[in-house]
This record gives sequence, C-alpha cells and structure tokens, in this order.
Amino acid sequence: LATQAHGRRKGTVQRLLERAISFAREKGSNYVNLFVDPTNTRAIALYRRVGFIEVGEKDQMLDMRINLRS
Repeated sequence: LATQAHGRRKGTVQRLLERAISFAREKGSNYVNLFVDPTNTRAIALYRRVGFIEVGEKDQMLDMRINLRS
C-alpha cells in the first residue's frame, strides 16, 4: 500500500490493511504476508501495530506475516 503525502498519517492505510486482513480471514486464509523495504521504518511500525511479525527476507525486502489462525 502507498499513499500520497497529503493522505499520510490519517489512518487510511491502517484501515485498508485491517479490511484486507478481515477479508482474508473471511475467505479462510491462514495468514497474510507482505513485503516491505527494510528502510521504511514507518510502514514497518504500522505493520507491527496491526500484528505482523518479521519472518525473513526475500530479494532485499523484509517479509512480514500475520497469522489468522491459532
């Protein structure tokens, strides 16, 4: 997800991310993965707040996951 400068820091991306997670859960997914530039500390902080954890790296990108099942 990306936003233009005037749309940042308003919770829009967090709401979109939470809706995507809810959709994945409704469809029976076990987890959601995303990849983020490891220098994008704001995005990483947001993903952590939502519940994502770091699970590795791929192609110089940080791989993060949120498990949807216990």
